[in-house]
Amino acid sequence: METPQLGHPSIQAAFEALQAGDKAAWFAQFSADAELLDDGQPLAFRPFFENAIGHERFVSIDAVSLDGHELIGTIETEQWGSFKAYFRFSLNAEGKLNKLEIGRAD
Repeated sequence: METPQLGHPSIQAAFEALQAGDKAAWFAQFSADAELLDDGQPLAFRPFFENAIGHERFVSIDAVSLDGHELIGTIETEQWGSFKAYFRFSLNAEGKLNKLEIGRAD
């Protein structure tokens, strides 16, 4: 799969870390107080991704928003199989990712 061009170096690095299963690189892109919303429901960020990184990855990208902060594609997970999903990243003033909204895409 070709890696999409995303809207900020931290978003690009986080995406590449997810794809590579690199937990250290993934967490390095996020602020200590990063929030996670899964289909609008808040979840504990670190525990969720401690389990997900290395077991989930995008197998295709269908769309990237104009600002490069949101992507939609097919994600493959060991637990839930493959499905269409979105990832929407938000940045704080220091350029760290501080919020990630994920969920099923239609």
